[in-house]
Amino acid sequence: MQFEDFKSRMRSALGSSLEHATPANVREFVDEIQLELWREEHPKPAPGQMRHRIEIPETEAISYEGLMRAFFARALVADRDEALMQLWILALDLAYGGIEELLSEKMTRLFNSDQV
Repeated sequence: MQFEDFKSRMRSALGSSLEHATPANVREFVDEIQLELWREEHPKPAPGQMRHRIEIPETEAISYEGLMRAFFARALVADRDEALMQLWILALDLAYGGIEELLSEKMTRLFNSDQV
């Protein structure tokens, strides 16, 4: 995906200044873009062939911190536009994920029957 396409789709989904961004449509946008980027990296197999599963052997499994280190290390060597998209998507996801969690806590307290 080209960076200009990414910006156009972001503006279409969330508004030119993110004025239409909500936790729900940010989640949809992030999921859609990440799936599309994954499909670009893993093309559909030819008819009759199966797509290989992604397996992480236990000996190679790493912690969340290890995953983040690997992500940021890859971003440093990626081309500028690809790195910018990856970092922007992560930041958007983390920012709006935090809002969603905060709203969930507020709603739980609001509708918790034990406080009546």
